Amino acid sequence: MAEVRAAPDGMRALAHVLRYMFQAASDMDPDEVRGLARKMADPVVAEEIVSLAKKLRDQGRQEGRQEGRQEGRQEGRAETVLKLLQLKFRKMPASVIARVKAGSEAELDRWTARILVADSLAEVLDG
Repeated sequence: MAEVRAAPDGMRALAHVLRYMFQAASDMDPDEVRGLARKMADPVVAEEIVSLAKKLRDQGRQEGRQEGRQEGRQEGRAETVLKLLQLKFRKMPASVIARVKAGSEAELDRWTARILVADSLAEVLDG
């Protein structure tokens, strides 16, 4: 481990190994990582590994929160489009509801803009 740490880009390589470990064993907690690191390395390297593992875990949590916020915004936009469609056209077939809920960000933008000028659901969705 000391050799890996001392090698050019050694810590980067170690980060890749740790990232793989966390993906493969997502239920590992910091104490388990610390125990493994102590078995494999001297105390200084072990603490660096634990610090790096914590940084990677924190990064993963942040990415998860960002993905969750994006999904929430997407769902909110779909609900808004559905509400506007229902106000304008009243009856909403299940197929339209499903299509809007599965719509991409670009589609939701396009549909939102079309709602005001369209005379039918088909005009909004297929324009």
